Parts: sequence; C-alpha cells; structure tokens
Amino acid sequence: MRYKEINREAIRLSRTIETHKAEKLFRYNAAHYPSSMTINNLAWFLYLEYPDYDTNALIQMFKMAYSLCPNMKSLMATAQLYFDSNRFYRAEIIMKRVLESHYSAPALSLLLVTKLNLHKYSEAKELCKTIIHREKLFKTEPDFIIDVIQALCDCEIECGESDRALIRLSNLIKTIGYKELGYTPFCLMYKAGRYD
Repeated sequence: MRYKEINREAIRLSRTIETHKAEKLFRYNAAHYPSSMTINNLAWFLYLEYPDYDTNALIQMFKMAYSLCPNMKSLMATAQLYFDSNRFYRAEIIMKRVLESHYSAPALSLLLVTKLNLHKYSEAKELCKTIIHREKLFKTEPDFIIDVIQALCDCEIECGESDRALIRLSNLIKTIGYKELGYTPFCLMYKAGRYD
C-alpha cells in the first residue's frame, strides 16, 4: 500500500474500536513517509485519542509538519496546544502569524480569548471592533458575532467604559432577546455595577 492508502485506512480505523491499529498505521506513515500531512495526522490522532499525551511532543510534531510544508492547520494546532497548556504569550504570537494570511472565525476567536486570558483588554477591545466591522465575513456564524459583542462589552467594562458597555448590552438584549442570550449579558451588567 502507498502512504495515501495507508492514511485512508488509518483514518477509517480511527473511527472504529481498532484505534490501536490506526495508531500503528499513522506512526508507520509518519516514520516512513514524513510529510506535513502524515505528521499532522499522527499528531491530531494522538491529541484526540490521548488527552493526556505530552503537549510538548505534539507541539514539536506540528512544528515539524509546518517546517516540511508551511500550512495554517499546523500553526493553528500549535497555537491551540500552547493555549490549552496556558502558554498564552506563545499562542498569541502564533495566532498573529496565522491571521496574516488566514482570516477565519476560529483563528480570530482563539486570538481574542488568548488576549482576554492575558488581560490585554484594550487590544481585545480593538480586535472585537475589527471583527464586528468585518461582520459580513461571518454571516454563516451569527453566534460568533454575538459572542464577540459580549466580549467587547466585557473589555469596555475592564477599560472603565461601563456606560458604553451597558448601552451596548441593552441594545443586544432588545435585538436578540434575553432568552436566546442566556445569563452572560446580565452577568456583565452586574460586573459593570448595574444591579437593578
């Protein structure tokens, strides 16, 4: 079998109870046919199959895959692993590289949450405004924009602009409805000092 057929079989087996066979095929492919695809596939399999797998080893695999063929999937995976292991500065650096050529909701979302975790509220606020300004790019993901508006309100509260956030939250509740939004707007209003 050629490496593409081996890869297809490994993917098929990974969806069954025979994951140990899938792992052997993924490892075989990565060892004998090292390419961005085979190393990416092995790393993703290990990440998904073994939640406690060594994060640093996975990061190295994705970096190796990227070095063999620069691609956004490898960079995004590396950033996500840094984020998952609370290494937010590294995640932020990589996400900035990703966004230089790959403007998508998942990439923007990861960068936004990373900035929030770093308490970079001013930068997060500007990123929220950029995303909202380019809302047309995310028409298929309306929930994403709603989440970004709520994140913007949180950033405004953190930056001392509670009045602006409260107006924005009130408009959001009027437009969407509190049943669809859940408790987040009310928690933000409480955080802004609006207790009534």
